[in-house]
Amino acid sequence: MTGSSSATVPALHLRPATVEDGRLLFNWVNQPDCLAASLETTRPVEWAEHLGWLENRVSSSECGIWIATFAGAPIGQVRAEIGADDQLYVSIYIDAPARGKGHGTAMLAALATESVARWPGASLVARVRNGNVSSRKLFETAGYRLTDANDDYRTYVRAG
Repeated sequence: MTGSSSATVPALHLRPATVEDGRLLFNWVNQPDCLAASLETTRPVEWAEHLGWLENRVSSSECGIWIATFAGAPIGQVRAEIGADDQLYVSIYIDAPARGKGHGTAMLAALATESVARWPGASLVARVRNGNVSSRKLFETAGYRLTDANDDYRTYVRAG
C-alpha cells in the first residue's frame, strides 16, 4: 500500500513594518555587517534617531518597509524609498542565521510585486558597495542589471 504525505513547506512572507517593529529594525541596522555594507549609515544609530526615522518612513507614501518572515519568524527587512532624484531605491537586510538559503531572492521578488502595486512603472534601483560580493550576486540573481559603477559602489536596476 502506498500513501502520499502532503508536508507543508514554510513560505516566505512580507508584511508591512510598523513602529512596533522598531526594536527589531534597530538591532538589525546596528549589526556590524549592516553598518559596513551601508552607504548611508556608517556609525551606530541611536534609539531616538532610529525611532524618529521609522515613524517618518512608515507614514510616508514615498517609502515602504516590509518585514520578511519565514516559518513565522522574522528573518530580515526590505525597503523601497523614492529618493531625491525620484528613483525608487532598494535596501535589504537578512539576519545572519537566515543567509544562504535563497531568502534574499524571494524577498526581492516579493518587493517587486509590492512595488508594482504601490508605484506602478517604477524601476527598482540598488546601490551596492563594491566589496559586498554577496549582495552584488543577490541582485544579479534577482534580475537586476548592472548599470553603473564607481570607486565606492555599483548601481543595479530592475525595470518596473
